[in-house]
Amino acid sequence: MRLKFSFFRLILSDFSQETTCAFPKMSEDDAVRATNDDAASCKLFAVKQGYWKDDYIQCFVRGAERKAPEISRGYFARVAGIKVLLKQFLEVCIGFISLNSRNRNT
Repeated sequence: MRLKFSFFRLILSDFSQETTCAFPKMSEDDAVRATNDDAASCKLFAVKQGYWKDDYIQCFVRGAERKAPEISRGYFARVAGIKVLLKQFLEVCIGFISLNSRNRNT
C-alpha cells in the first residue's frame, strides 16, 4: 500500500510544478477579444465567399483569413435560421398589432 501511495504522490507532484508555455499568457479580456476577432474574421470570409450579404461586417474586421468551408456553412446556417425566426416573429407581431388596431376601431 505504501508503494502505491508514493507512486501517486510522485505523479501529482510532477503536475503541480509550473511549466513554461510557448504562448504568452493572456488575460481573460484578451482571450474574449481574440475569440471575437476570430469569429468576425470567419464571418467576413463567409460574406466574401457569397454565403450571405452583409454590408457592414467589413467595418468591424481588419481582414479575413481563409477558413475551412465547414466554418462558413455553419455561420450560414445560423444566419439563415435567425432570418427565419425573425421573419416568423415579425409576422406574429404585425398580426397582433393589426388585430388590436381593428378592435380599437370597432
